Formats: sequence, C-alpha cells, structure tokens
Amino acid sequence: MQGTHVLDKQASLFPLLESTIKEMRALHNGKLWYQLSMVLLKYIEEPSLQTGTHLIELYDGFVKEIEGYIDEIVCVQLASKASDQYQGLENKLNFLKKINDTLLSDKAAKLLLRTKMASHKLSHGNVDDAWTDIAEINKEIDNMSDLDSIVYSDYYYLASAYYKTKANYEEFYKNSLQYLAYTHESKISTEQKRQISVDMGIACLVSDRIYNFSELLEQPVLRTLKEIPEHSWIYTLLETFNAGDISRFNDNMTKYKDLITGNMILNDHISTLKVKIKIMALLELIFNRPKNDRNVNFDTIAKVTGLKLAEVEPLVIKAMSKQLLKGTIDQVEQKVKVTWIMPRVLDTERIAVMKKKLDSWNKTLESLVKTVDNGNFAAASFV
Repeated sequence: MQGTHVLDKQASLFPLLESTIKEMRALHNGKLWYQLSMVLLKYIEEPSLQTGTHLIELYDGFVKEIEGYIDEIVCVQLASKASDQYQGLENKLNFLKKINDTLLSDKAAKLLLRTKMASHKLSHGNVDDAWTDIAEINKEIDNMSDLDSIVYSDYYYLASAYYKTKANYEEFYKNSLQYLAYTHESKISTEQKRQISVDMGIACLVSDRIYNFSELLEQPVLRTLKEIPEHSWIYTLLETFNAGDISRFNDNMTKYKDLITGNMILNDHISTLKVKIKIMALLELIFNRPKNDRNVNFDTIAKVTGLKLAEVEPLVIKAMSKQLLKGTIDQVEQKVKVTWIMPRVLDTERIAVMKKKLDSWNKTLESLVKTVDNGNFAAASFV
C-alpha cells in the first residue's frame, strides 16, 4: 500500500502531529483497523488540517485504501470532513455520491451520508432541496431503531439549522434539544456551544409555545452564556422568565434595553416577551401553591402579574389554550380553580419548593394518624 506517503507528507508539513501520524503508521502496518479508525476520527479534527485540501488528500491517499476494512459509519464521518474542503456544492455532492454508490451497504451509514449531503445543500442556499431530504431522512429514522448516536446527532443538527433559516423558533428549539441529547458535550466546539446557546436562548424567549425555561437552563451547554460577558444578559433574562418575576423583568428591560433592541429577533418580539412573562408569573404563582389550595382569586393574579382586574381572565384563558394549565374559571366569584399545571424540570429552587410541600404533606399525614389513633374518625380529613 502506498497510502502512508500521504502521512509522510503531512508529518513534514505539521511536525506537531508527528506522534499521531507515527501511531497511525504502526496501526496500519499491524492491520489494527478499528484502532486506526478511532485515531483517524480524532486526527481529522486537528486545527492544522482544516484549511486547504489536507483532508481531501488524506481521504484519497490514505483512507481510500483501507475503507473496506473500517466501519462504514466511520468511513462516512471521514468522508464528510473531507467533503467540506471541496469547492462548490456540485463537487461536494459528487464526492459523497460516489462513496454512497461504490462503498456503502449499511442503511445507517447511508442515512448519515445523506444527512451530510442535505447539510451542504442547506449551507449553499438550496433550502427546498434540503427540506425534501430532511423529511425523507426523518421518516427513515422513525422506522429504524438502535441507530448509532452520530446518525441522530447529525440529523437533529441539520433539522435545527433548517428551522433556524425558517425562523420557526419552536421547531428549532425542539430539534436543538434533541441534538444536545445525542451529542456528548466534548464533541461540540466552543464556538458551536456559544452559537447554539445564544440561538436556543433567543428561541426560548420569543416562541409563544415554549414555557419550560428550566428545561433549557439545566442544559450543561448553557454555561457558555453565563461565562461569556457579551451574552450573560441572555442567561439573566432566561432566569427571570423561569422565575416568573415581573419586577425583575422590568428591571432587565431597562438595564438591557440597548442589547434587547439591538437584537433584531428580540426587538421584533417585545410584545411577546411582555405577555409571556405574565403567563410565567401566573404559572409560578400556581406552582408554588399546595395542590389542595389552587383556587386563586383574580385579585391575587392581578397583583402578581401586574394586570388590571379585567385583564386577568383573558390571560388565564390564554394559558389554558396553550395547555399550560387546566381548570375552571368562576366569573361570579372571580376565581380560578386549577386542576393541573404543566410539569416542569425541577431546578434547585423548585426542588426546595417540592421539599417544602412534602414536609407540609407529612405533617398533615402525622396529624391524621394521631386523629385516627385517638378514635376521632369523624374529624379525620386532609386540610
């Protein structure tokens, strides 16, 4: 085999990679194909190789000679990185299509490669063609099981990118969450973490269908927002909405006015933000009440949300229509009886609230037991 000549060339160009290249030579000579494929996956991420045509040369001059010995999923990953260095959409697609036609037999590998082709189409502005592929890939994924996590990861990353171009904030957010679920944090670059954190934060704020802020705040990748000063204000806004704190929201809107109005998406959704924080305040009010004490007066809701009394009922109806809570409205007594509220991902503060509720329930139970032990059955009841 002559493929190691490519390794010789890259070793001379990049002395810092010499030890890795030496390892690949040894694995190649020993025909340890699995171990070699794992080293190759790390090697293609080296910053030195990301410009020019180094990855193309690596694939054509080295990987091509061993592609029949390595896992097809790995082969597609190596080819996908190489395709990024071809100029023009047609060249990228032709390179990948040739691999699909001449090498692949595994359905999962074919799906992964098709996902990469759709990604190239999307990045080159062929949005409709990309969507056709995305829809078909999604159907195939739904009909398969036990796929390699990289297949799901790449698909959901592609789908989220598509929905971002369409400004479909809810679908972008949902697919981004799925991407994070299937992707180890170590596989996401610092820049990708920054971008996805900002984009998901904005989407969560402006979508009128996303209200589970704690679900996003619990994502490890969101630390990026906290740690980068220029984006920390977005994290602060997310915390404010999660708490349903009207007063803090008003302070934030004043403090970060220039940053908010300077963000085109947020600036176009100011009215959405104002309604959404009121709904979050309502949900927070109900969530923090004991389950057997969720009959709430309009007056109480008005005080918490900062609304006029006449505006309370429309807000409650809006929350019900979004399936955030269920119950009945008594217009005569001006009360809301809540029978169900949307489950929430529990952060540290909410775990403390739940503990308080459990402690209260435990005391009630102890009181009941004492009442029963004393023979006073008629008085036995939960309060």
